[in-house]
Amino acid sequence: MLWLLMTFSAVTAQTTLRMEQSAMTLQDGYLTSIIDLKTNTEYVPSGQKAPLMQVKIAGKLYQPTSVKWEKPVLTLTYQDVKVTATVNISEKGKYCVFELTGLAPKATVDAVVWGPYPTTIGETVGEFVGVVRNDAFAIGIQALNTKTTGGELFNDEGSTRGRGTAAVKQAYGSSVQAFSLDRSRPRVIDVWADGGNAVFPRMPVPPIPDETPVGSKIALFACREAEALQTIGIIEPAEGLPHPLVDGEWIKTSEAMRIPYMISEFSEDNFDFLLSYVKKGGFAGLYHGEPFSRWGHFELDPKLFPNGRAGLKACVEKAKAAGLRTGLHTLTTFLTPNDEYITPVPNRHLAVSGKSILQSDLDEPATEIIVADPQPFIKKSDMNTVWIGDELIRYDSVSASAPYKLLNCSRAMHGTKAANHKKGSEVKKLVDHGYHVFFPDFELQKQVARNMSDLFNETGVNQMDFDGHEGAYACGQGDYGRDQFAYEVFTQTKHLLINGSSGSKHFYWHLNSYLNWGEPWYGGFRESQSDYRIDNQPLLERNFMPNMLGWFLLTSSTTIDDVDWMMTRSAAWHAGFAFVARERNIRENPEADAVFDQIKLWLDVSHGKLFTPEQRQQLKDTNRDFHLAKENEKYYLYPWNKHEYQHICKILQPGEPTSSEYRFENRDDTQPFRMIILISGEKDGIVRECSFELDNHKRVVITGEYKAGTTLVVEGTVVKEYNDRGRKINEKQLNDIPETVSKGSHCLIVDGKTDDDNMKLRVTVKTKGAKEVVGL
Repeated sequence: MLWLLMTFSAVTAQTTLRMEQSAMTLQDGYLTSIIDLKTNTEYVPSGQKAPLMQVKIAGKLYQPTSVKWEKPVLTLTYQDVKVTATVNISEKGKYCVFELTGLAPKATVDAVVWGPYPTTIGETVGEFVGVVRNDAFAIGIQALNTKTTGGELFNDEGSTRGRGTAAVKQAYGSSVQAFSLDRSRPRVIDVWADGGNAVFPRMPVPPIPDETPVGSKIALFACREAEALQTIGIIEPAEGLPHPLVDGEWIKTSEAMRIPYMISEFSEDNFDFLLSYVKKGGFAGLYHGEPFSRWGHFELDPKLFPNGRAGLKACVEKAKAAGLRTGLHTLTTFLTPNDEYITPVPNRHLAVSGKSILQSDLDEPATEIIVADPQPFIKKSDMNTVWIGDELIRYDSVSASAPYKLLNCSRAMHGTKAANHKKGSEVKKLVDHGYHVFFPDFELQKQVARNMSDLFNETGVNQMDFDGHEGAYACGQGDYGRDQFAYEVFTQTKHLLINGSSGSKHFYWHLNSYLNWGEPWYGGFRESQSDYRIDNQPLLERNFMPNMLGWFLLTSSTTIDDVDWMMTRSAAWHAGFAFVARERNIRENPEADAVFDQIKLWLDVSHGKLFTPEQRQQLKDTNRDFHLAKENEKYYLYPWNKHEYQHICKILQPGEPTSSEYRFENRDDTQPFRMIILISGEKDGIVRECSFELDNHKRVVITGEYKAGTTLVVEGTVVKEYNDRGRKINEKQLNDIPETVSKGSHCLIVDGKTDDDNMKLRVTVKTKGAKEVVGL
């Protein structure tokens, strides 16, 4: 049971908060000690000051100079700026809550900062969950409402750097921190500054009435490392935070979030076909990549859903009957120009990055606009659109000298009407993005969130992604704007909404289901962001998120080998992923049924937790490939032995040998001969001919024009050619190819003809190793 020990004198005010496993001491308004009661280990580093709360005024932070304690209220005085703050301290057993209940004078304080609170722990720093831990102990901070942002305050909009800074690695170990801004006053600030460089400098941001730091609230806890996540699970429902459950289990511990899902452009017509493959592959559900004809009001594409939301709802009900999810993809607060918020009359609450005044009347046919101040228009944006009255106008550039003109204007853009505008009218620059979209301000953002949740409530859709989540920065409210939008969508949806995001911020963690980063568009099946996907796994684990590997793309040429590679990575990390499988590619891929069967086989074994820890460790080796098979009701894991070589294509005198000779060992029985040749080198280089001999038998010649990035896969009597994006572009039969390779030692001679001596052949011979029983 928690008890509070307090001593007070004229010289110092000291308060010790004793929790179940730890004690925290506050002295004169500073956190001076966090002790593990079991080991008596001190976790506040010597010499580091840790103010309970700082105030920011006119760009400068001030620390408390004196305190007064009248349980449960601590009054902090900041004598230099004549400010007092009252903090209510609540004792909660496993954690303590600190709530800012008053500021005087409130109007002078721009922000408050909780901490930073230094710790000696530097082993595992959960940057956005706000928890640091070593093998024995954990210390965490949790923001308890959206007005409180977990992280460092480093700009005026209140956006945090990178993946998050609720916890930050420091030279002495780490620190945890949070802050809250006064947003009740109109401000002109740099906006969309995640990372430091503002996308929209000096942007006017409208006030949010009564949104001050008063009410900002945090929880601090210190406990056994193994109980850190459990402690957050106790804090959430107790403090009114989102605490989503899947089949009665907290989403942060549910295995359901590690089951992959399938992405495809389903329609009323093809839903049954695609759903059959969702079931076949053992996926958690079917997710639509491009369902809308416009964003903002979220009108469904009538070509896909001729019956509108009723048609979508019928699809959702079919999936629900099979115990499967149905998801839709959008881009958070992005507004397409064909949406009602833009056309034919722009909504009064579009986000504006700057504005000036018309210096002369503007006639309907005019293509130059004279403005008083050129600054809001000089920095080019993707759509360069200004808004006057009810008309949207696109301009090319700004004149270099007065009178300042917006030049080469295109009038009546996006379905608006050209009109005459009087001198003195406002000329407003709209916030836009390279996806050719605009954005709402904070007020309109609320309605966009309502539109989204209304769609989910009406149709039963129960999965989505806050992709482009950073777009919510466009309203000028930093992480608060991002968190509030997601919170409103989530809480206004009347059923559980499984959701991911393009970002990872502290408060959003509580309602977030997964983070699935890694896209398939930039290379072959195995190459597209491969390292990035693996590098994300420790990030997810240190922030108590389910492992996810991103998106993978099924093409008409995706093979069982590709799937084995993907599922090896998935099983190694016990990670989910998204499998993009469009109807056309399923129908055109001759191995489609086998591909989905193989995915299901791996999922059965992985989610059945049949792999031993030793086997999972083997699977984590990215230099190794494995094949999984089921034989006589037992599962077997076959390792692929990869024999890798590099041949430099040399240009020598006529008749001089240019080939390279390699030797490899096949330790298993006779098996099919499998070889992969990757062409590398200069971008414009060409290899005209690849040749090889196995065991000094027949020379096999593969002719063509092969650019850098091309892959040739030799298997059986077939050579398949893939481009640098992993798409099969050709296939040829060569009867001289050796079909098998026997057990024992072998000699491989490789050559390539080119006019560019920077070209190389990266050759891999694959032989299947001895199988081992899974789970034994």
